[in-house]
Amino acid sequence: MPTLKFLISSNSEDRIYFIKSRCTSRVGHLFNRQSAHSDNATDLRQMIVGCLAAVAEAYAVEVLAYTVLEDCFELVVMTRPTEANRWTNETVARRWQSLHSPRKPSPTSLAPPPATVETWRERLCSFSWFLKEVRERSSRGSREDASAPPMLKWNSNTAVKWLLDPGAVAAAIARVDLGAVMAGECTDFRDYHFASGAARWERSASEALLAGQTQKDPARPIARPEELTTARQTIAESAWLAPLPQWAGNLHNAHTNSSAYFDLLDQSQAKLLQNGPPRPVDSPILTHTLLCEENWPESIVEMDSGFSAIVANPQLLATTSASFGKKLRPGISAANRLYAGKTAPGDHPDAAI
Repeated sequence: MPTLKFLISSNSEDRIYFIKSRCTSRVGHLFNRQSAHSDNATDLRQMIVGCLAAVAEAYAVEVLAYTVLEDCFELVVMTRPTEANRWTNETVARRWQSLHSPRKPSPTSLAPPPATVETWRERLCSFSWFLKEVRERSSRGSREDASAPPMLKWNSNTAVKWLLDPGAVAAAIARVDLGAVMAGECTDFRDYHFASGAARWERSASEALLAGQTQKDPARPIARPEELTTARQTIAESAWLAPLPQWAGNLHNAHTNSSAYFDLLDQSQAKLLQNGPPRPVDSPILTHTLLCEENWPESIVEMDSGFSAIVANPQLLATTSASFGKKLRPGISAANRLYAGKTAPGDHPDAAI
């Protein structure tokens, strides 16, 4: 019988997924330990972020959000088979071998047969192979660290959920960016440097700084050369992180979209920490993605456990589940809370792409 991951995966159309992978070894002390062989003495959480960046640059998989916590990491990724199908055989071989360089180069490894290239092409746009690559690289990295236990061991039962509409994508990205706040790792998403929320904030600030210098805004002080260099470096280091999806309505401008998103995160973390006023979160993103303001952000907390393999509004969830079978239907109650009856006419699984 096909597994849930097999049913929701696709080698022909672009799809967005929420992924949660847990570590099975005792890693409470492991992820807080400094890596002795790292040039900048970062810990294993940063090593996993580095693995994500390296694999994302080779794969036809865009990382929309990530967070590395004490015993797990969470991702929102978009698989891009439509892009991988446009690559030449040489491009596919170069990308695959950038991660799997042959130990002994041979004519076959330098010019692999077409069947092998097509196998690599399918793998380079698969979320399963992407996840496998990240976990294996992080395990090898931890094993080579003399100050750490032998290796990281990852749970094979990974949670994967297909995000079918813009609301599901927005909720999943916000959940991942606020994952450290929900886990008690920090009180402000900007302070947690192993998650996309802080990286996105720093990149946005750097882009604003460079844009201000380019436009020669008289109200903006002239930045020092070292500040501009740091800003360019910040943007370059986070280039592998995909930009936020352009949600509907009046958020087509990238700057407006980012500002609205950061405001949503600020309101959400205040509610999570019970520091905010007792009123619903007010955000144009929730309005345009048809999410329920009253149940936000409590509903994103239960996204991990409330849905089975599909996250979408109740109508779309029921329709899609019926086409795949009843085993994908669990999640209607969570969908009702996340959307509170807000269902757009003409919903379609491709709406999130």
